[in-house]
Amino acid sequence: MATLTQDHPEPTQRTDTRINDLIGPRLAALGTKAPIYAIVGLVLCVAGLILSPGTFFQSYLYAFMFWFGVTIGSTAWLMGHHVAGGGWGFILRRPLEAATRCWPYILGMFVPLIIAMFLSMPEGHGALYEWADMKLVAGDKILTAKSGYLNPLGWLLRAGIYFVIWFALAHFLNKWSRDEDLGDNPITRHRLSLMSGWGLILFLLTTTFATIDWVMTLEPHWFSSLWGAIFLVGQGLSTLCLMIVLLKRLGGDLPIVQSIEKRYFRDIGNLMLAFTMLWAYTNFSQFMIQYSANIAEEATWQIHRTSYGWQYIGAANIALHFALPFLFLLMSLTKVNIHNLARLATFLIVARHVDLWFYVVPTFRQSPFSNMPQALLADLGVPLLLGGIWLWAWSGQMRKENAPIVPQHDPRLEGYWPLPEMANAEMRKETHAHG
Repeated sequence: MATLTQDHPEPTQRTDTRINDLIGPRLAALGTKAPIYAIVGLVLCVAGLILSPGTFFQSYLYAFMFWFGVTIGSTAWLMGHHVAGGGWGFILRRPLEAATRCWPYILGMFVPLIIAMFLSMPEGHGALYEWADMKLVAGDKILTAKSGYLNPLGWLLRAGIYFVIWFALAHFLNKWSRDEDLGDNPITRHRLSLMSGWGLILFLLTTTFATIDWVMTLEPHWFSSLWGAIFLVGQGLSTLCLMIVLLKRLGGDLPIVQSIEKRYFRDIGNLMLAFTMLWAYTNFSQFMIQYSANIAEEATWQIHRTSYGWQYIGAANIALHFALPFLFLLMSLTKVNIHNLARLATFLIVARHVDLWFYVVPTFRQSPFSNMPQALLADLGVPLLLGGIWLWAWSGQMRKENAPIVPQHDPRLEGYWPLPEMANAEMRKETHAHG
């Protein structure tokens, strides 16, 4: 653990200002706007479901994976901070905690995928998972061999186990964080650190198997040993980007945010850079391994994404998700300024949606323009619908918890992130002046 420097020889007075005192009206405004996004998305979804029912669940899956990824990513980043510390984590801790309390909404969003498991489309195939069709499995030797794992009952049971573990992690992360705010008990800090260490292992295992179950098995003959790593990296990047956008949107002009040392925003920017590079590394490694192996079962997935126009989407994905962000994140000016960092994070959120769309949709559509423009309605509508619901839930959790903006008894705070002294009355005065 870092120690206090000579510039901060005395423990800094911690403000007990709470979230609603600082950004309550802004959270309320977000909670009002978010349902509007959801309603617009719902209208587009209904139109897409009517005009192109065969493509609706494809759109739903890729959008669900983004908002699921943000929620599980928030859980992972929070545990990572409890284990490793770092000043950057104190900036994002309260938003991350609120995101981990959105798990009940993610479970509700998961229900349509359960419906898709058993739903047959008018074209005579399943809505998403062909291995759920027992008649099809009986006539396919590979699917028959995999049926011990790939079957509807096993899929549902595993999903139940995943959600129980994720709910438990989120529950204890929030419970012990509240306990730490109420009293200076070293046992609470030890519990958070110990559970987070084991929790990260559970996170890696459950998230890897969940992404295999929900996305990789869309093409059940195909497999990739890097699949879990690709999605873990993407989820981590999505979470950082969304948290920075929300922080800037809700408090970028407030004195306490402006007073945060630039190096902590640089740390977050460096994490974004690292995960951008990891995304490129894992995706390129998957392609190169399968290209050199040239195995029929592996080549099919790549062919679906390198022909009939999908190759141009793939090239655009590389530019949007890696090349451009990489160049900007190399610049210190991008990382030390929350406004510049938030602009790039917004760009990357769009890129994350394109990436997930590219992973899901080519399995079902011969070209990017298949079933267009009808399919585009759900492609755009479902992210708005789920995003509106998630943002409404998140803003509500922030206001409901109304935690102190600074952890009250985390002993690491002075060592990692000495806050500037700021009298509560004066900060409230300046906060109200900013609206």
